Amino acid sequence: ICCTLYKSNTTNDFIYYLSKKNIFDRVVFFNRYVLIANYILDKISNKNFLRKLYFKKLEGMHKDFLHIQANKFYDEFLIDKKIDFTHQLVKKYLNQEVKVVLTSATIDPVCEVIAQKLGIHSYHSSKLSYVNDVCEGTLQINLAGNKSKSFDCNFIDVVVTDNLTDIDLIRIARKVVVVTKRSKLINWESLLYSFTETEIEYHVVD
Repeated sequence: ICCTLYKSNTTNDFIYYLSKKNIFDRVVFFNRYVLIANYILDKISNKNFLRKLYFKKLEGMHKDFLHIQANKFYDEFLIDKKIDFTHQLVKKYLNQEVKVVLTSATIDPVCEVIAQKLGIHSYHSSKLSYVNDVCEGTLQINLAGNKSKSFDCNFIDVVVTDNLTDIDLIRIARKVVVVTKRSKLINWESLLYSFTETEIEYHVVD
């Protein structure tokens, strides 16, 4: 989803959207320098500290409320961030009655709404932890870097991704469509250099 279907980190942007009336949260947790520092720490320690703090912002919110807000987030923000190339690709596959499975590390309220908007019936996402349908502010399932665990199969016809960590999915795919910024193209070409039996298509999005 993120940077494949939309030019957005959908989890971060959704929580930012929910914080639109909270100036303190926007200044502290979404400050450019804080985001840069978190990015560096994530690369060094492989732990995204801000992501956990963002989830805590959802604590106490009802599942239905989050779904309603995710719908508003889509209509008011996300729809303007869509990447036409991949949307047309999804539309083509659906028209051909190909089974499309939406798989993302984004949280379940956002993924569910996107799947509904696109007419996709199968999807996997990270899942928030709920008690009596009230969010605990933590994840029950985290698909970040673990999307392949969602598939109980050893073959996928086509994988469409922007994410270098989806290599496990690519290994079992007949074809991969890579959606990438031009600055990351060399990284992809290096990563997939040995995939001589996989059909590879690159689509550059700037």
